[in-house]
Amino acid sequence: VESCVSELDAKQIAVKFLEQYHNNVLPREISFDEDTYLITLATGLVEKKTIQVRVDANTARIVGVNYPVNFAKTIDGIFELSDQIRYALIVNSKGLHVYSKMANGKTHLVRSESQITNLSSDLHILRQLLRMFDESLGNTTFTYFEREKIHVLVFYINDFMVCVSCERSLSHHQIIDIAGNIRKNLEKSINRH
Repeated sequence: VESCVSELDAKQIAVKFLEQYHNNVLPREISFDEDTYLITLATGLVEKKTIQVRVDANTARIVGVNYPVNFAKTIDGIFELSDQIRYALIVNSKGLHVYSKMANGKTHLVRSESQITNLSSDLHILRQLLRMFDESLGNTTFTYFEREKIHVLVFYINDFMVCVSCERSLSHHQIIDIAGNIRKNLEKSINRH
């Protein structure tokens, strides 16, 4: 089945749509999947932003807008907050590993590769368990737990889970301060639109 909208038309629709809100809109890439075109565009003259617009190939309607996140930059920003942060991991809503990094000069406390691999799916399971109470208590936005060797902070931002481990020597007040700063950082980079 052929689509009613051509690639060129889809690009023009995406550009025209974004020009309502942004300057200097230029299409970069286009792909086709499940009856929609995904057009990646760059906007702005000085501060460049990448935006993805999804156009329905049959109706020519905009069906989605996405502001891709630079996960490496997000995690580097977290590490800049404190030298007591050990590790950061970003997991998507399906429990799949998106990006992770160990802070410079730190070593993994978990030695087993399978335990490291399972962390993403374990975080997904935890989120599913917490969702059982969403209707009565509201969505979970943050969890915190202590282990004998580390503090673990988990943030729930949009469709992502961000797990951050910190040195155990930190006091509860220091952890809360770090958690607040991490949340601000994540809201700027992941939840900005």
